Amino acid sequence: ADAAMTAESYSETTGSVARQAGVLAETVRLYGDLGLLECTRLSNGIRLFKPSAAERVREIYTERMARRGHCGSAVAI
Repeated sequence: ADAAMTAESYSETTGSVARQAGVLAETVRLYGDLGLLECTRLSNGIRLFKPSAAERVREIYTERMARRGHCGSAVAI
């Protein structure tokens, strides 16, 4: 692991990222499981994401909705 990637750089919980992105927590977990979103886990299993994760979730979500034929803004910002 890179020494610059400390636990402090991962400060957002799944719920926090989900609220900021306007999606369900399950969506955030899925993106992490698929390797689309970088996260780390604490010893108790809680996932932590970088502060920029909500923006990345919105990008992924919007792209996935566009591929499914949905138009317009997929996420209320």
